[in-house]
Amino acid sequence: MAEDLLPYLERQFSAINQQFATVNQQFATVNQRLDSIDQRLESVDQRLESVDQRLEAVETNVRGAYVLIEDLQDQVRLVAEGVTSCNEQLKQQREDVTRRIDAVESFNRLSYQDLDSRVRRLEKTA
Repeated sequence: MAEDLLPYLERQFSAINQQFATVNQQFATVNQRLDSIDQRLESVDQRLESVDQRLEAVETNVRGAYVLIEDLQDQVRLVAEGVTSCNEQLKQQREDVTRRIDAVESFNRLSYQDLDSRVRRLEKTA
């Protein structure tokens, strides 16, 4: 029985060693896959960092654009106020010119009426 036990144990240890070798190969394959996944994740991380940097640049540009837009809105508001003021001044000038022209026309009518009456008197006496 002792003679049979030694070959039996050797066969069993050999089978166990083969199973360990198979498991070791499977672990090696898993390690390779994990290394590949790690490399992919590093690549994705780098790409995400690049995207983050680009996004930060875009956000900075957008903030700058908002500042410029607000400044332009203020400038447009000032221009609109200036145009409104000019329109009011033009309206006042137009009314003033109209009054003056009316006054000149009225003066001319009176002057022509006076001259007309003088000329008629002179024509009657002549």
